[in-house]
Amino acid sequence: MLKNINEINLKLKEINSKIHGFDYYKDEIHISLSRTIFLKYFQHDRFCKLFFENLSGISKFYLSFDSFKSYVNDDKTRSFFSLNVGTGYDKPPQYHASIAWAEDKTIINEDIINQFKDQYLNKISNNIFIVKEINLKIGYKLKTLYLK
Repeated sequence: MLKNINEINLKLKEINSKIHGFDYYKDEIHISLSRTIFLKYFQHDRFCKLFFENLSGISKFYLSFDSFKSYVNDDKTRSFFSLNVGTGYDKPPQYHASIAWAEDKTIINEDIINQFKDQYLNKISNNIFIVKEINLKIGYKLKTLYLK
């Protein structure tokens, strides 16, 4: 799976040098579960406490990716090449793993996405992953909730 993501990133860079991959895909897959929210410093501890209290009963679960999609961030300054899981925070909800980005909302679009569907979608969608942890990142702090 990670090999396929790295191949896609290399080919995206060949298509347009303004497209960049994410370094963390050398070791793991990062799935976005929520939009970025901004907390004041004094809210961090309370948010972490509530996060762990409310999610502590979650068991490990399986997931797989079912499609590619392009996204644009809320400020409309960046575009992303993503793998979709299925449900989440967007309307309609869509959890996703962004695997590449560009500093322009128009660079990564459906035309780019369609170039990769035939070659990679079956390879990627045939993988099933077990989710064992959820990470909460606030600023530079990373806290991990290990699932039962």
